[in-house]
Amino acid sequence: MLGDGVVDCSGPEGPLDETIGALESTTCYEKEDNISHIYNNWAPRCVYIKDRYDGLLGCRDLKHLQHCEDFICSEGYVKCPGSYCIPIHYVTNGIYDCAKGEDETIPLDCSGSFKCIQSTICVHPDNVCDNHPHCPHGDDELNCKVSCMPGFSCLGGTVTVSHNFPPSMITDMSFIDPRTRYLDLSGVNISTVFPEFPKGRFYNLLEMYLSGCVITHVDSVMYSQNDLWSVITMDLSYNQIESISMTSIFRYMISLKFLNLSHNEALTFLHHDTFNTYGTTSALTDLDLSFTSISMLHPVLLVPLVNLERLSLRGTKIADMRPNMFPIDFSLHELDLREIKVELFSANTFKFIVVKSNIYTDTFKLCCPQLHNVNTPNYVCSAPADPFSSCSDLMSEPILRVLLWLFGCSAVICNVMVIAYRFVFDRNILKMAYGHFVMHLSISDLFMGVYLLIVAVADSYFRGTYVWNEMEWRNSLGCRVAGFLSTMSREVSTFFIFLITVDRFLVIKFPFGQLKMRKPLIVGCCATAWVVGFGLAMIPLLPPFEYWTTYTSNGMCLGLPLINRRQPGWEFPTVVFVFVNFVLFIMIAIGQFIIYRTMAGMRVAQGALTNISSRRAQDFTVAKHLSFIAVTDFMCWFPIGVMGLMSLDGHQLGVEVYAWSTVLILPINAALNPLIYTIPALSQKWTDCMTKRHRDDSSRNGTRTND
Repeated sequence: MLGDGVVDCSGPEGPLDETIGALESTTCYEKEDNISHIYNNWAPRCVYIKDRYDGLLGCRDLKHLQHCEDFICSEGYVKCPGSYCIPIHYVTNGIYDCAKGEDETIPLDCSGSFKCIQSTICVHPDNVCDNHPHCPHGDDELNCKVSCMPGFSCLGGTVTVSHNFPPSMITDMSFIDPRTRYLDLSGVNISTVFPEFPKGRFYNLLEMYLSGCVITHVDSVMYSQNDLWSVITMDLSYNQIESISMTSIFRYMISLKFLNLSHNEALTFLHHDTFNTYGTTSALTDLDLSFTSISMLHPVLLVPLVNLERLSLRGTKIADMRPNMFPIDFSLHELDLREIKVELFSANTFKFIVVKSNIYTDTFKLCCPQLHNVNTPNYVCSAPADPFSSCSDLMSEPILRVLLWLFGCSAVICNVMVIAYRFVFDRNILKMAYGHFVMHLSISDLFMGVYLLIVAVADSYFRGTYVWNEMEWRNSLGCRVAGFLSTMSREVSTFFIFLITVDRFLVIKFPFGQLKMRKPLIVGCCATAWVVGFGLAMIPLLPPFEYWTTYTSNGMCLGLPLINRRQPGWEFPTVVFVFVNFVLFIMIAIGQFIIYRTMAGMRVAQGALTNISSRRAQDFTVAKHLSFIAVTDFMCWFPIGVMGLMSLDGHQLGVEVYAWSTVLILPINAALNPLIYTIPALSQKWTDCMTKRHRDDSSRNGTRTND
């Protein structure tokens, strides 16, 4: 009976009554048709399936394949677009089975199915070992009646680990049939038997996956030239291999095309004869050495790899890109150099190698045309754009270069003049809290100007040759000092803007001095601001955090977290430049609002007063001016915090935003603050002076009149 769990009949597709018979059925002919008893009157609805003679199983008039547009295929079947279903192993088998041949172009997912060797065909598990080969090479019928060790699956020429296999060490591999063509022991500890157990056993093995098997070495044990000769794919990733000698098993794998040695973190050495396959040309097309500890490649190592198309060196320890790292007339389709900390390279680094399709790297300098072979197209190299630098200059945009000099000179000159003016001509202001805070704010802004000039001088010094000196500059003492000054200036300025806001609130809220900052508190606040700012700026320079790239991640020596790529020590700039400053600026905004409301209320009350003291009026004037300073600083710093939060959330702001934020938004207040809070003071002094002169003139004129 159909689908009752009992095999009543079998055919080319296995137990017909339990497989095909379990499908939804269609009646081919009506009962009153006098010929219905002559032909088959049952067929699987909307399923196209053939017998061993390529005859169609089902209605002769194809009635069972009609009106199938919305039919949902059963497991193990694939739907032809807008039509019937076909068995999964009909897909990409070289025969048109869909009405328009779509089955030869349908993207196929083999997960949960048996993948045929050297083919794109997949077979449903029900069709494996059913005494009828569905794969071109018949490998779905291999190893069908072999014993298998508990915890493993041995079927159709494949040996794999069951999902419920407990992690343990295996010392007996005799259960693996020599006819095996697909071997996957990933996750099983076979360190005591590898590489001995494949010796003299596998002559048909095509794919071998031994990832995470605690393998420590791959040196051969007197292999013959027939051992592992058929292996095409070899995965040895996530093992504990330390070195590969000239006697490695790879010399016997003359058919090997795909080799994965990635994530062998202890691997430091590959002998230059590793892939010398007894004088024959190596078939290797893909070599993955990513995330190993290899620090250099001997050019002779790659000489036999004339068919190599893809080479991954991602995350290796190769810091010195030597000119002779690649052999002469070597070519690749893809070269992966991401996550490599390149320190030394020259104009001949890629002189002998031609890359045809893609070069992947994290640094723009490895994409500079002057490094590459003339036959390597410029467009094949892809790297994140640098916010500031180009292959020739530290500051790639002329306008940014001009702004760098403009703001640097303005900040230094204006702040020096303001400091001198305060000490020489306006010392009385230092008797008040806001006088101290404004003076210290000028000093911190001066450091920002010094930082900008250091970077501007470095840009001029390395003009036209920056690509060769990038690491020298970024790792230099000058860059670290510049980064230290910019961080200290930013943080100290932020603290003093906050203190100015607090002081103005106290002056306006308590105009008669009921509550104000005394000298010991003023000195303590100033000292605390400088100590905290100095300490925060020093943290990335201390030995325990030397691996951080806070000041060395870019040519501007800045650690602003405005790019969503997380680098070593990214937590520090995120906490300091985003969260700490963000909290301070929220408090500044609240303080400014309270000051505004307080001043508005007092202006109403002033209308009823007949006598307003000059000091009260002066305090209001100073409060307005310094509040304006705090507001302008807030408007420049607040966007940095918002953009930092957006980057932390994964939003890509773009290199243009980073560059303009650094050169325009960040330092502009260091140049403008002196003008904002000094010009009004000079204007007030000029007004007072003119008023006094007018009063004196009036007094003298009155005296003459009386006389």
